[in-house]
Amino acid sequence: MTCSPGEVVLVPFPFVELRVTKLRPAVILSSAEFHVTGTAVAIMVTSTRHDAWPGDTPIKDLATAGLTTPCQMRLKAASIPLAAIVQILGSLSPGDRAALLENLKRYVPLTA
Repeated sequence: MTCSPGEVVLVPFPFVELRVTKLRPAVILSSAEFHVTGTAVAIMVTSTRHDAWPGDTPIKDLATAGLTTPCQMRLKAASIPLAAIVQILGSLSPGDRAALLENLKRYVPLTA
């Protein structure tokens, strides 16, 4: 399946070879140029409100993201096989993208 940065997808979690999985949403971070590897880099989406992590970013526009429950993006990244993506649910709104980008800059500061 093809996907783009900022899209919200449904994937089986955990991504490793375990017997029990549950379908969960994730946000794609990587580009088409990276997807030639057959994998995408994504961060998890969680509805969990306790045990906050640094960089947790609420998704404010749930409808555009294709979600119905209040959720937040968690800076817990994984490489997922593109073939494991079950469905594209939606896409982050410009405001939600901007909020995520600010938290990525703050908590993953890869500047020179």
